[in-house]
Amino acid sequence: MVYMREGTGSANNALAKKWINMNSESSHQLLKAIAKVLILHMSNQIKAGAQLIQIFDSSADLLSQEDYLEFSLP
Repeated sequence: MVYMREGTGSANNALAKKWINMNSESSHQLLKAIAKVLILHMSNQIKAGAQLIQIFDSSADLLSQEDYLEFSLP
């Protein structure tokens, strides 16, 4: 979602953080849609023979604890 909002990587993801705080419901909907696509993609990777899948949030450290718990952790 960060790259969708920022258009690229940034030092502090200010546009993405502003977006989630101003558009909480839309942010949750977008994150759910992204999660569905990622689950499908990972499932297909496993079906194709992948033996290892790694999931990480490269921007989690830039969120406040509250934003992390609400938007990233789920």
